[in-house]
Amino acid sequence: MKANSFGRRLTMTCAGESHGHSYTVIIDGVPAKIPLKTADFTDSMQRRAPGQSDFTTSRKETDEVQITSGVFEGLTTGAPVCLVIANKDQRSQDYKNLKEIYRPGHGDYVYQQKYQHRDYRGGGRSSARETVCRVAAAVIAQKILQKTKIEVIAFTQQIGPYQSQLSYQEKLCLKTKQIDQSAIRCPDNQVEKLMQDYIKELKAQGDSCGGICQIIAKNVPLGLGEPIFAKLKSDLSAALMSLPAVMGISFGKGFDCVTMKGSEFNDQQVIIDDQVSFLTNHHGGLMAGISSGQPLLINLAVKPPSSIALEQKAINLSGKTEIIKIEGRHDPCLLPRIAPVAQSMVEFVLADHYLLRSPGFN
Repeated sequence: MKANSFGRRLTMTCAGESHGHSYTVIIDGVPAKIPLKTADFTDSMQRRAPGQSDFTTSRKETDEVQITSGVFEGLTTGAPVCLVIANKDQRSQDYKNLKEIYRPGHGDYVYQQKYQHRDYRGGGRSSARETVCRVAAAVIAQKILQKTKIEVIAFTQQIGPYQSQLSYQEKLCLKTKQIDQSAIRCPDNQVEKLMQDYIKELKAQGDSCGGICQIIAKNVPLGLGEPIFAKLKSDLSAALMSLPAVMGISFGKGFDCVTMKGSEFNDQQVIIDDQVSFLTNHHGGLMAGISSGQPLLINLAVKPPSSIALEQKAINLSGKTEIIKIEGRHDPCLLPRIAPVAQSMVEFVLADHYLLRSPGFN
């Protein structure tokens, strides 16, 4: 199995399975003399952790991070930093009946055909639990970004038919602590309850739902990214589309651009107090693949979780159709937990591009 690494100047390499002993992530390209200790990971890991509310899986994991290399006397040494996160609450017996069945919506069938062998427990390598590696790696990215004013937030914009009505300016004022006050990470009090009731209703029916996660990166400096194969937009897309359940991505006005005229879509510029200013941000902070100095605005389409309790048709290893019901502990909606993971991936990409532009970081 290839392609378990990501990044250009700052890279992460991940390993592990949902029901294996642990997950491991190695971050290379970390500058020396960055303060780093185990406690630095606690808040970020808890934001992603399962079992936070009725809207997430009930699996309980402490997600404590162990630093095994790259740090001496509380500072990074410039060597690769290795982080290990143990799995402590596996219930592999919940998956025994799925050993010879390809679950609808999962990667079981393509894994078996490609590798001729697969870990059927909780999805193995393809489990969303793999995202613990992304969040842990992003803690180091956050420390790199402390040298800048960059701030990234991510929140639930839509669940099923219910959308946040907060304005663009209201969203720019949001803080992570405010977003985390909501069990589903929707900062719009007017629609949050409707979203929660919708999730609960589908969960009671044994079903699940999807939605849109919105990410905003503020104070991104002008000039990150290159115009062809190292576009900031391309790297952000690769990072975010690598997340489980993400089915689509858009920037700024996104697909709404198809109904707009050029005169409407173009972000016109004016001079205010001797500074260049944009009248709009339809491009989402990116022009020709390069950051414009405006906030990055990204939308992710997230599919409904595939593991549902309703009866579904599935194919077994013998090529016969069976009727199955998925048991175990699963999220009825991924939006509450994907927000911190998406935020982490954007932070990692921005830290990577910042280091590419600032080789003399140390």
